[in-house]
Amino acid sequence: MVSVQPSDMKVSDLRKELSTRSLSTKGVKKELIERLEEALKQSGETVGETSDDFDLLPANELAEVDNAAAAEELPTEEAVEAMETEKNTPAEVAETETKPEGDLKRKLEDDDDQDMEEAKEEAAIDDAQMSADNSSNTDGRPALYIKNLERPLTTFRMHDLLDKFGTVKDLRLNAIKTRCYVLFTSGAEAQAAFNSVDGTEFPSGRGKQLECGFLTESRFTQLVGQEERSQDNVGSLDLINVPEENGNCGVWLDKPGSTGRKSKKQKREERAEKRAEKQSAEEAKSNKDAQAGESRKQSKWENDPRVQWTKAKPSVMYRLPTDDEIAARKAQQSAATQA
Repeated sequence: MVSVQPSDMKVSDLRKELSTRSLSTKGVKKELIERLEEALKQSGETVGETSDDFDLLPANELAEVDNAAAAEELPTEEAVEAMETEKNTPAEVAETETKPEGDLKRKLEDDDDQDMEEAKEEAAIDDAQMSADNSSNTDGRPALYIKNLERPLTTFRMHDLLDKFGTVKDLRLNAIKTRCYVLFTSGAEAQAAFNSVDGTEFPSGRGKQLECGFLTESRFTQLVGQEERSQDNVGSLDLINVPEENGNCGVWLDKPGSTGRKSKKQKREERAEKRAEKQSAEEAKSNKDAQAGESRKQSKWENDPRVQWTKAKPSVMYRLPTDDEIAARKAQQSAATQA
């Protein structure tokens, strides 16, 4: 008997033994050991021994077995990583890597052209949207701005132009009378004025083509206030169309070419205006509540003879208890003392 210990054998020896038995030589060492032991058990031999009848292969056949086993060895870690990378690489990336440099350059130029075309389309859509916003009054804005006015000009001439469309609550001209802001009582009146005035020449025969747009009442107040604060440089300002946001009605008073962004000074002034408006509203509400409370108190106690006022200032109103109330209070105190 020739002693064979599969667990002590090398991988190459295990594969040789398995090859002689026409068994698979693939797998890790643990699998090879289990496969050889199973073969020994099935052949009736004791594990760890082989029969004396086992003949070793000639040297040339052993070499062939070694070469076959080496060819069937598992791939290295680097080979496995390379195969995984190739498997996970998208076809577009692989195609890009294999393209000539000229093709890549043309592709990049095409992409740039496409981006430029998309940007032009978006800009055209924005311009169309701003134009549509200024030519329709779907939310009933009651005010208008009118620009491109020519001097000499008076508020009386502007009233003559606009009064026929409705009741003009307020009309303001800027310091050099190139822009006008008009507030009607309703959005319908503002729409009628817009339909008649926008795009017309005023004064007829020697003026410029007027340009109008809709404003909310709050935006009307903001622009009029800004005109009053900017009298020193009013000649360098103009009403420009900007994307509609934050209640600006799609128009901003600024230098031509501006994007409509607010300066720090403008932001400070707006914050101060908002604080003043909020404080004024709170004071008005507080006074209204105080008056309502005082009215309720007076209506409740004015005919009650037991109501008195303190002599100390500020005076405080108080009510004297009735005899029944005094007796009930004494009874409660007495019951509490006895308990």
